[in-house]
Amino acid sequence: MLTSISVSASAVNDYIINNKVKPVDETLSLGRIYNQDSSKNGGIKMDYTDGKPKMVIIHEVGVDGGSINGSIDYMVRTQDNAFVHSFVDGSQLITIADKAKKSWGSGGWGNQYGIQIEQMRVNTSAAFYKEIATLAKWTADQMIKYGMGAPKLMSSPTSPQKNDLSTKPDGNLASHKMISYKFNQTTDHVDPDEYWSRFGYDMNQFRDLVDYYYSSSSLNLSGMTWQKLTSDNSEINFGIAYQSKSKVTFNWQYYDISQKTWTTFAGNTGSNWVTFKAPHPGQYLIYVKATNAEGESRDYNIGWNVDEPLKISGMTWQKLTADNGEANIGVSYQSKSKVTFDWMYYDLSNKTWSSIATKTGSNWVTFKAPHAGQYLIYVKATNAEGTTQDYSIGWNVDESVSLSGMTWRKITPDNSEVDFGIAYKANSQTTFTWQYYDISNKKWTVIVANTPSNWITVKLPKAGQYLIYVEAKTSSGNTANFSIGWNTLFNLNNLTGTNDTQKAWFNALYQDAQKLAKDNDLFPSIMLSQAIAESAWGQSELATKANNLFGIKADAGWKGDKYTALTNEVVNGQTVQVMADFRKYSSQAESLKDYVTKIKTTKNGSAYRYQAAWRSNAKTYQNAAQALKDGGYATDPNYPTNLINRIVNYRLDTLD
Repeated sequence: MLTSISVSASAVNDYIINNKVKPVDETLSLGRIYNQDSSKNGGIKMDYTDGKPKMVIIHEVGVDGGSINGSIDYMVRTQDNAFVHSFVDGSQLITIADKAKKSWGSGGWGNQYGIQIEQMRVNTSAAFYKEIATLAKWTADQMIKYGMGAPKLMSSPTSPQKNDLSTKPDGNLASHKMISYKFNQTTDHVDPDEYWSRFGYDMNQFRDLVDYYYSSSSLNLSGMTWQKLTSDNSEINFGIAYQSKSKVTFNWQYYDISQKTWTTFAGNTGSNWVTFKAPHPGQYLIYVKATNAEGESRDYNIGWNVDEPLKISGMTWQKLTADNGEANIGVSYQSKSKVTFDWMYYDLSNKTWSSIATKTGSNWVTFKAPHAGQYLIYVKATNAEGTTQDYSIGWNVDESVSLSGMTWRKITPDNSEVDFGIAYKANSQTTFTWQYYDISNKKWTVIVANTPSNWITVKLPKAGQYLIYVEAKTSSGNTANFSIGWNTLFNLNNLTGTNDTQKAWFNALYQDAQKLAKDNDLFPSIMLSQAIAESAWGQSELATKANNLFGIKADAGWKGDKYTALTNEVVNGQTVQVMADFRKYSSQAESLKDYVTKIKTTKNGSAYRYQAAWRSNAKTYQNAAQALKDGGYATDPNYPTNLINRIVNYRLDTLD
């Protein structure tokens, strides 16, 4: 049975409206989600079913303590599995994917209809009010922009069902849980209900707040149009399409990108059309702010380019020899008057300039390199008015062997096993010696020496940063080399027996922990094994309520916040429960740093209590585990064994 949604009272909404909590503006950070491009995602079409989005779908990340930028970076890295359009927290809303195209965040049914946004979990009421106000205003804006109509919750059953996927949306607003319950064959998530319930909030209340913002909007700008008056775009009539219930005035400005200055070219005019006259060629931002009689305002902008009187748009060439030693090189240009060209080349090996042709009327020259090596081909164009433009390209004249780039084929998703290949040109038999450099321990390892194949399989021993290096050698002894940086990730498949929440927590944490440990002469495997145990994969009371991952108590020297909790202690061989004060942190990252401080600075008399656990002293993580127990970090006699077993089971030693 499908349930209908009714209007409900809301202390959260009342606070937002009565205290005029101001939503933050949307920030665009596009360009990293390649899977919206069908040519890069295996041919999957990313258009919505009806050509435009029909609803907004609300998610939340499902873990405490993360940052919005960290979550975005993780989603960019794992976008082949899933991605949404936008993220929001208590201070910002960032859009990372084009909302006019689909995302992959709520299963086959939801993806074809909805703009999707993830919420970060915030800890305070003030932050939650700000986050919800921003989310509701943004949701209303999408409904207005894409003509979805007034906010209406999608119908959804009270328990998971599998309904016909051809069903059309009967609302324009849904949570991930609502879609999961209605189309359980495509997704099984239940966000954001648990997170919202902490603040006494639900989708009924959220719909009411979206409707508040939707109904409050009596002024909308729907697009800008123009009429060119000159061919170079320097004089244009611009118009803005708008809808308003009252009289509107318009303030028009342009931003000169080259000068970084704003200029008003029509202030407080009653006309939605203006004439723009550019002071010089270049790039501009055309901006209009509309204000109605009630004081409500909306703004809109577009980029605008005014053509140069002389413009070079690129260089092309015709190779006359296979080694690039002789070539015809030409430059593409546009000009309204006669142009002359000065051609030169720069020899990178001896750091000298040489002229090829001076004040020639031809945009083509023949370049003859004096020897093999790298060059800069440079041209300066001058028109009849004295305007100049220049352009240059790098140019390589091949030796008997040259390497032009490295390619690869990933065998494992964590980048630890990879086929690498080197593109090369040679005029004699060539062999290849492959090595990798482990940045963490500053050691070179030869993978294979003097192989005739330009492809190899590399198995990197652990997560970290590497340099992949190849040297090619001809039969006459000429050599060329090439290298690239390579980063291996921790293989989350090592975390056997864990759930998605635990994996997500670990994935968000381990790189910061790994860097902190290595920078401070500690074992990352020990640090993370302790964090897993002490925080129950970030889900313990101390972790969620106090961001305390290591069970560090608030001793007399602790000046920060405290959190009191029941804890187990071993006294005279018996496990007993006692109430104890623990350190409370503002974030889990702060907990990691305080752990390092504790291990590195705690003293026992004149000696450092845990110095035997330092990497330079312990030599192995097994010794470090025992040293922590011996130093009094824990009272459980099995503490070292449990740490070591966890490291072995989850292959945490690959982070060392």
